[in-house]
Formats: sequence, C-alpha cells, structure tokens
Amino acid sequence: MNIRFYLYFLIVPLTIWSLLSLNLEKYFKKGHVNQIKVFYILITFAISYLVVNFLYDFYLVSKF
Repeated sequence: MNIRFYLYFLIVPLTIWSLLSLNLEKYFKKGHVNQIKVFYILITFAISYLVVNFLYDFYLVSKF
C-alpha cells in the first residue's frame, strides 16, 4: 500500500483528538449542533490533507 494511506490512518485521528480540545461552540449559534459537527469534519479533513501532503513531500525529498 501507499505510504499516504498509512499517513491518513495516523493523522486523521490525531487531528480529531487535537480539535476536540478547542471550544469552537462559542463561535456558533445555540442549537446548531449539526452545523458544528459538519464544521469539525470539514476542518479535520482539511488539516489532515495539508499535514499528510507535507509529510509525504518531506518523505519524498528525504529519500534522495
């Protein structure tokens, strides 16, 4: 398998764990729980994508 697959397996839970420490609920209106959950999911995927691409590029550069 590709190393990116393993990086996503490692980074996505780590990103979720780190985002749960933030109190983002105070920036949303009360009662909009579903929108907060969707926002957390989108931010998780965005941060995970950026981190995995950075680590993968770093891995490729370090191979030479």
